[in-house]
Amino acid sequence: MVAAWGRRIAFLRSGRPGRRRSAVGLTLQEAAQLLRIGMSELDRLARLNEVPAWRVGSHWRFDRAALLAVEAANADACEAKDLEKLEETGRCIKCDLFGAELSGAKLPGVNLSGADLNRARLINVDLSGANLSGADLTWADLSGADLSEANLKGAKLSATNLIGADLPKADLSGAELPEANLKGTTLIKADLSGANLIGANLVGADLGGTNLFSADLSGADLSGANLTEANLGRAKLSGANLAHADLPRADLSGADLSKANLKGANLIRANLSGADLHGANLVRAEPIGADLTEANLSGADLNGADLRFTVMIGTNLTGAVLHAANLDGAKGLTLRQLDQACGDAKTKLPPNLLVRSCP
Repeated sequence: MVAAWGRRIAFLRSGRPGRRRSAVGLTLQEAAQLLRIGMSELDRLARLNEVPAWRVGSHWRFDRAALLAVEAANADACEAKDLEKLEETGRCIKCDLFGAELSGAKLPGVNLSGADLNRARLINVDLSGANLSGADLTWADLSGADLSEANLKGAKLSATNLIGADLPKADLSGAELPEANLKGTTLIKADLSGANLIGANLVGADLGGTNLFSADLSGADLSGANLTEANLGRAKLSGANLAHADLPRADLSGADLSKANLKGANLIRANLSGADLHGANLVRAEPIGADLTEANLSGADLNGADLRFTVMIGTNLTGAVLHAANLDGAKGLTLRQLDQACGDAKTKLPPNLLVRSCP
């Protein structure tokens, strides 16, 4: 990354405002936002004299005009020979397409494995069946792109814009997608096993039948997403937002859903055996017929939840709130479990079981 930036701004060094002592200029945070890169990365580049900057006391200052010149140069920064190679052969392995403008291009089946597409514009591009394994697509714009059945195994997609993109049956196993924007994206039957989706935006995304085994979705926003029959076994969903998400028949066995928001979620016949749901919000959730064997629901809010016909063998209900919850027909539920929880007059239980009122 440093080398790439060095190539792109070498022409600015002669005019670098390094000897200026004025406090006027962009702060580190402002400059990082302008360039859409991390503050730590920009600080490192400034220390290496790879960006035009000067110090005011212990703080960096940046010239806005110089940085905008860098930004403008990025559109033409990719190596011309690599673009020509891609156009002529449909292959450009490990090539330099940093900041390339390829929006609307028809590139089905191309081989771009290991390519540098950092900050590239790929809006509405056709990359169906393409090989992008190990490619760097950090900060790239792939909104509306067709990536159906594409190979993105191990690709870097941090903070990438994938709004409205189509990725059915795409291979994203082990891919890096923290803070990526996947709002409304189609990922039906895609492979995201082991992927890093920390803090990703998956609002309204279609993940039906998707493989998310052992994926890290901590803090991700999956509100309103379709996860019907998705494999989320051993996935990390701590603090994730799954409000009103559809998860019927999804496999969440052994998943970490601690402090997750599952308000109003559809969990009909989902497998939650061994899942950690402590402190989770399950208000008005519908885990009807779900398997909660050995699940941890300690401290969970199940106000108004529909738990009919659930399997609750060994389920930990310590501190769980069962106000107006419906547990009619729950299997394996014991008085000992309910003694650790609390409810109210509207709580519905199997015959011969009682629950104390919440304080």
